[in-house]
Amino acid sequence: MLNFVELLSHLDDPPSKETRNPFTKYRAAFRRVYNLFDGVLPSPESVLMQGVGLKEHTAPIWIVDGASVQYQVEVIAKAETLDDVLTAGLNPSHYKKLRAIDARSFLRVVADARTTITDPVKDLEAGGRLLRRFYGYLIFRASNEAILFGKLPDDQQLAVISFFDQAGGKMFLSHFLKLLIRMIHDGAKDDANDFYDMLQLLLLADTNLLFVTDDRPFFQYYVGAEHHRIVRWQRFKDC
Repeated sequence: MLNFVELLSHLDDPPSKETRNPFTKYRAAFRRVYNLFDGVLPSPESVLMQGVGLKEHTAPIWIVDGASVQYQVEVIAKAETLDDVLTAGLNPSHYKKLRAIDARSFLRVVADARTTITDPVKDLEAGGRLLRRFYGYLIFRASNEAILFGKLPDDQQLAVISFFDQAGGKMFLSHFLKLLIRMIHDGAKDDANDFYDMLQLLLLADTNLLFVTDDRPFFQYYVGAEHHRIVRWQRFKDC
């Protein structure tokens, strides 16, 4: 599973002390994907909308065009310079803007949690309100601002809530709660990229998929074998 939006957005980052050549660094990820390429996964947004019974309201921007993604991955993998990518019509700045919009929205949810919840596990009433707001944001975003959670009929709202107790949704929700605990109890720094990392967990609604990563936060809790299909890279390579 690869966060296409985030990686593409970094291709035109300016050099920094930590990353002297961002283009080369992030192009390397596309080259690895290109060498392993075997089809395209759906977007987390479309998985969400299908899972909650609102598939027909999925915004077109979230419906993956496999051929287009395959072309873009190939262009970036074979590019020698950023100009090669720009000439092919791919603009990292566009994806930076998308990330900035998501960052503002997600961090507003986190800021609200900090001010209204003392303990994400015990403050059930405040936590419930926050989760409804977060569900609303996810549906609003995936429908391109066409669907308001609060205006859905009761049975449809229950279908949304139920989704987050099933494969993919349960991992997503568990990771979000763990993230809130880290931010509220442990004073962890806000990081909008957490949202993109977390979104990929929705793809685990397909029980044939695994999530391969070495990021520690994904191993700091356990949801059960049927849900927590997270594998470390070394273990994956050894299979």
